[in-house]
Amino acid sequence: MKFGKREIGCISIVGLMLGLFLGAMVNPTVKTDTGVARNDSAVAGVIANVDFPVEQEANVAVMKVNLVSETMEGAAEEEVPAEEEPQVTTEEPEEVSYWDSHLVVKVDESLNVRSRASKNAKLVGKMFPKNGAKILKETGNWYKIKSGNLRGFVKASYCLTGKKAERYAKKHGMYRATALSGGLRIRSKASTDGKIYTVVDKGSSIATAKRPCKVEGWVAVNYKGKRAFVSEEYVKVSLRTSKGMTMKEYNAKLAKEAAAKKAAEEAARTQRSSRSTESTTTTQQSSVDANVDDVTLLAALIQCEAGTQNYQGQLAVGAVVCNRIRSGRYPNSLRGVIYQRGQFGPAHSGILARRLNGTIASSCYRAARAALGGEDNVGGALHFQSVRTGIQGLVIGGHVFF
Repeated sequence: MKFGKREIGCISIVGLMLGLFLGAMVNPTVKTDTGVARNDSAVAGVIANVDFPVEQEANVAVMKVNLVSETMEGAAEEEVPAEEEPQVTTEEPEEVSYWDSHLVVKVDESLNVRSRASKNAKLVGKMFPKNGAKILKETGNWYKIKSGNLRGFVKASYCLTGKKAERYAKKHGMYRATALSGGLRIRSKASTDGKIYTVVDKGSSIATAKRPCKVEGWVAVNYKGKRAFVSEEYVKVSLRTSKGMTMKEYNAKLAKEAAAKKAAEEAARTQRSSRSTESTTTTQQSSVDANVDDVTLLAALIQCEAGTQNYQGQLAVGAVVCNRIRSGRYPNSLRGVIYQRGQFGPAHSGILARRLNGTIASSCYRAARAALGGEDNVGGALHFQSVRTGIQGLVIGGHVFF
């Protein structure tokens, strides 16, 4: 059988393709540093040595280029590793508490505030029990703080922050529930079925309880030493902290107290010389923030301490309590002053508690309201004792005030 040039060319192409296939099976792919290298020169040589007809040479060249291109594309695909999907993590932001950036002072009398974080630095102010401050920065075991007009450094060991500060503030009545409307009912349990202990006016303030109420819609409060409840809808709970004093403010306060003490001593000498204990001079001080329960508590204490004396003697006892609240040397709340350890005997002997559950004279209520309103007939005195002690001071009724 005779074949023409066209038939011979087709047979050559088929043979070439078969040879390329067998060669690929025998010769493995050779990888280099820059990718994958194929034995393309050998392929080209085989093709080049075949005598193709002229009209088929273009087709053969195209076939060669396509074979080499497809081979390189396959190698490139093998070299690219699969990309891992990025892992997305979500973290909930931590709750920020007021006490994370603020502190409360826990001392018996006062805490020095320095110009630098050193006990030898200049004294720039004073802070007192339950004073609050904003923390500007922490330097070792010192805090740089701002409290009112006072800026400086305090020792961290005398301050509380975070959960400890929050617990301390709740324990000492620094969180207050203020009535937003008149007729707020204080109940024995967190329910409208609870017994009504009392009803307070709009603006009245009562300390919240140390442990919060677990019943939604109610706030736990302290009522005469008992755990009670008010509707959350009708109160606003807020934190009340007093501020520290600069040395200028502190010295001015000391000067005022010294002047008041001197005036009281002079008044006492005048009264002793005239043998009169009834003529007193009443001055007007700043009023003390109080609610109906505070009035009752102070009236009960006055009844215990001076219930048998005249009105001036009763007012004098109330004035001493209020002078302590304003002084900065004692707790800055009525309950804190009255129940301070080692001060008023009836508060710790049970006599005051029994009086709160009993009858209180109207004159004692009147004296309590006047003292809380700022009336002071003891010249700023912070102490009183029985006249039988022989202590020098202003004598009113059966007490001497100093």
